[in-house]
Amino acid sequence: MTVMTMNSTSTLGKIAELARAQVETGALAQPSEEWRYTDSSIWVNPSESSESSEFPVQWTGTESITVRRASEISDDFGDQFGWNVTELAGNPGAVTTLAFANDALIVTGHGRVYLAVAATAPTHIPVVIRVAEGDRLEVSLVSTGAVAGHTCISVHLAANAECVINEVQTNSAPLVSSTYLVVQASKSHFQWAGVDGLTGVGIRTIRVRQIGDEAKTVLTALNLGAKKSENYIHTHVEHLAPGGESRQLVKSVLTGQSVSEFKGLVYVAPRAQKTDSSQSNQNMILSEQARALSRPQLSIFADDVKCAHGATMSQLDADQIYYLQTRGVNPADAKAVLMTGFADEAVDQLSMDSLTAIARETVRQFFESISES
Repeated sequence: MTVMTMNSTSTLGKIAELARAQVETGALAQPSEEWRYTDSSIWVNPSESSESSEFPVQWTGTESITVRRASEISDDFGDQFGWNVTELAGNPGAVTTLAFANDALIVTGHGRVYLAVAATAPTHIPVVIRVAEGDRLEVSLVSTGAVAGHTCISVHLAANAECVINEVQTNSAPLVSSTYLVVQASKSHFQWAGVDGLTGVGIRTIRVRQIGDEAKTVLTALNLGAKKSENYIHTHVEHLAPGGESRQLVKSVLTGQSVSEFKGLVYVAPRAQKTDSSQSNQNMILSEQARALSRPQLSIFADDVKCAHGATMSQLDADQIYYLQTRGVNPADAKAVLMTGFADEAVDQLSMDSLTAIARETVRQFFESISES
């Protein structure tokens, strides 16, 4: 794999050095507590190369949106991320993406932008999103294809700014990872909703810092697991200022020998009084060999807060299926109705109609494959 050669004093140069050291020492190939349920060696494949004549992202947006290649702005796009090397060191997805990328996207403005990734070679795509005070930016991201891909998205929200990100992953790649690094100023609003219909390993890490008062964060995910797929969602929401709010809902429908893990940490700093936070992980398990791992966590150092977390493991309700049958619905359609209802709560959070249609078709095909197997 090619690691770009950068000035070692630059942000990106330091990240590249960090990645090179981890590759040489095998640190990225050592299963750790964080990734103990999967083979971490898939992070680095020596046969991969980031060299490509085309940047594998196409975009369309309103006139008020500006999307630029980072190479047009600065040789060191690592500086655009606003996170230091130490903070990134523990995240193999971020390190891999930034070290092996050959460019990045800088997205600014207000309105809607649609990013499509359909690569034919392993990809490493950093994206920086900046939303100015009072602006609203909506980003829809669709990823398809059959090759490994890594994205690292840094989001910076000024006061009273809003950013909504919709993401649908339907890759058949062996590994897809995405890392979100979000910083929120006062009264800003960040909303992320994602639907994963992956057949390999999917790893998503979302880290949010509410540094301003009365910021709001909403994270919603739906994972559709089949055969031997693995999906990992790790979230870390830091409430560092008073009056913050966060809502997390992660749902999984699992069949075959699929594995899903949700690991969520909510940190409330001593000065973050009046914080209101909730985490909910709901899993529908449709086979004896499927596994759902749930680890919601709270770390609270303030005394005037409202924080809750919970997890459920369930199967299709036989009584509900029977009730629908008494209304003339055949058993297969009754199961489809219940599964679709379970998934819709997450799909409905997608705010772009075209992306919602893609997600609903992904869900339909998934449930259809279950009924045929």
